[in-house]
Amino acid sequence: MCQHGGMGDRAPEGGAGQPRGEPVPATQPATQPAAEALLRWSRRHAEAARAARAEAATPRRAAGPAPGAGVLRPVLGGVAGLLRVACWLVALLIVAYVVFRVADANPTNMWAAAVESWAPRLDLGLADLVSVGGPGISLAVNYGLAAIAWAVLGAVVGWLIRLVAKI
Repeated sequence: MCQHGGMGDRAPEGGAGQPRGEPVPATQPATQPAAEALLRWSRRHAEAARAARAEAATPRRAAGPAPGAGVLRPVLGGVAGLLRVACWLVALLIVAYVVFRVADANPTNMWAAAVESWAPRLDLGLADLVSVGGPGISLAVNYGLAAIAWAVLGAVVGWLIRLVAKI
């Protein structure tokens, strides 16, 4: 045996095309399919290792967003969330207005008076859009459409702000 644990200049026994137990001569050319595949594999990995070392030695800037870009995305995300909540609160105020008017709430009550003063300002021009049935039904339909419009508007504008924040 040689010092590396091998069998000296003899190849392993039982090579391709050789009966088991017979040694393969060490001078036989590497034309066997397994030996060629092993050589190709060795060359590929040697090339890949060289390429990896060369890439590691090349200085480059860290991948990712530009400096300061990571600050804008959370801020815009927060703005979008606040806008959505504000639009939902306006829609809720308009629904409360409809309930107070249909239920004939006391106009001197603090809550009813506050809602009565704000809702007509926030109706998006939909207060007299359609005239169906009695006055209570028309009020519910028109202000209901305004409440839906506020909810949709908040969702769409919030989505657009978050979309811009990703860019």
